Amino acid sequence: MKCTSTGTLCGMIEAFGTFAAGGMVLCYALETRGRAWVFGLAGFCALSSVYAFWIESWPFFAVEGVWSGLALRRGFARECSTRQMTRAVPFETDPL
Repeated sequence: MKCTSTGTLCGMIEAFGTFAAGGMVLCYALETRGRAWVFGLAGFCALSSVYAFWIESWPFFAVEGVWSGLALRRGFARECSTRQMTRAVPFETDPL
């Protein structure tokens, strides 16, 4: 949907896009702080992809969809590596 007028629908779509892009940047900046931020990035990338679909920006739609999938993959990979790191070691092997 191309917004050619300044109607309320176009304003709401632009506000949604601003929200999605702002959340995406925030989560990207904070993703090193925890897995939740990586999943937040994936969600906001998906919202940005929806916004791109609404404004018919197909390259942006495709790229944000890919970024969303990659962030999900990183989030789940981070979950697995965190779980392995916190596993208790039964004994230490310390050579003399």
